[in-house]
Amino acid sequence: MVFAESLGFNGFCLTEHHMQIEGVEATTNPIMWDMYVAQHTETMRVGQLGMNLTAMNPIKVAEDIAMLDQMTGGRAFAGFSRGNTPRWTATMGQHLDITSAESDRSEADQRNRRALYENWALVKSLWTDDLTAHDGEFWKFPLPVEWEFGPTSRWAPDQVDAGGVLRRGSITPRPLQQPHPPIYAPFSYSMETARFWGRVRCQDGQLRALGERGIHPARDR
Repeated sequence: MVFAESLGFNGFCLTEHHMQIEGVEATTNPIMWDMYVAQHTETMRVGQLGMNLTAMNPIKVAEDIAMLDQMTGGRAFAGFSRGNTPRWTATMGQHLDITSAESDRSEADQRNRRALYENWALVKSLWTDDLTAHDGEFWKFPLPVEWEFGPTSRWAPDQVDAGGVLRRGSITPRPLQQPHPPIYAPFSYSMETARFWGRVRCQDGQLRALGERGIHPARDR
């Protein structure tokens, strides 16, 4: 990557895969790879194409990418996928009954898609809103629990209701880039996925698309 940067390349990314003992793709943690590359370069942007946003915990994904953005001085970008490999997507998503996406409009495919939509909304809120209250099909943030903590009472009392139950929360730190790191979307043939990320792009102007000719600004088609 040092050599690539010297040639003028300005970005590095990896996909996320697990359980590939065959040795085809040993990319279980793209964010850790990103941090390693950022430590050895000066301007190279680092990201993922993409982090799974259906089977994995979106709260942890949001935290990790936000931390990466802070630690790289705002050089991070983010890419999200639905997961196309049943071996690990089903294993990682077993607590949510999520498996890989086939874009065949089956119930499993539609469940995966609903998780993508919900989890992106949660990630975006965690990155951009002062406090988040999310009650979804797959995730609740925060899970309502009794919460009595001095610092909360003094500095963030809006997190709890009058009965002392946690109702809203956030992550810390949030991304350095505002409103959030640029978003990229890898996809192959699902126009429904393309339209979804197109709508995201129209909403905040952050989306980039990975097409046949590489990474470029998303365009209407």
